[in-house]
Amino acid sequence: MDIFNRFYALKTIGDVEDIDNNWNKIKGVWKGSCKEVLGLRGKQNKEWITNKTTMRIKERKKAKAGLNTITVEGEKLEDVDSFTDLESTINKDGGVEEDVNKRIQETRQASSGLKKIWSSKIIEERTKSKISNSNVKAVLFYGTDTWRTNKTTLQRLQSLSDRCMRRIISIHWPEIISNTGLWERAQQQPMKGEMRRRK
Repeated sequence: MDIFNRFYALKTIGDVEDIDNNWNKIKGVWKGSCKEVLGLRGKQNKEWITNKTTMRIKERKKAKAGLNTITVEGEKLEDVDSFTDLESTINKDGGVEEDVNKRIQETRQASSGLKKIWSSKIIEERTKSKISNSNVKAVLFYGTDTWRTNKTTLQRLQSLSDRCMRRIISIHWPEIISNTGLWERAQQQPMKGEMRRRK
């Protein structure tokens, strides 16, 4: 006497590969019968769009796609998220945050390397300012001509520059001086004017 239950049908099934093959066959039959019964629908235009307008839209889309591909000597340029040029990293959206962070870090290192000069009482402020321009600001401004600067970037660079100038001139906490007074005393320009002059 044989006992049949709902799992009896599973005894006859073979390997997993057979199941996949059977499933693919079933899907093929379904798709084929749907195509026969319903037919393939092509892309349909809105009633109010004429065929001439549709053709113009297709031409413009094709032209736009051609604008996004750039070829140099017959080779298509590859699309990348960021690239480095003259040690400046530029993102796809034009952002330079990574490069700004790197420049700020390198400027701090350059400034801290000259700590003995900044703390010296013998060297004049004018000479310290010239040393700062040649050794510290040169590091900060290297490659900035490729940057797309915005307000926050300028504020960060200005803050760093002011901090360095206060250290050079030996202005510390209880002593207060305005930024414009600092720039006049150090014979410097605001960062916005400096960046514009270098571009």
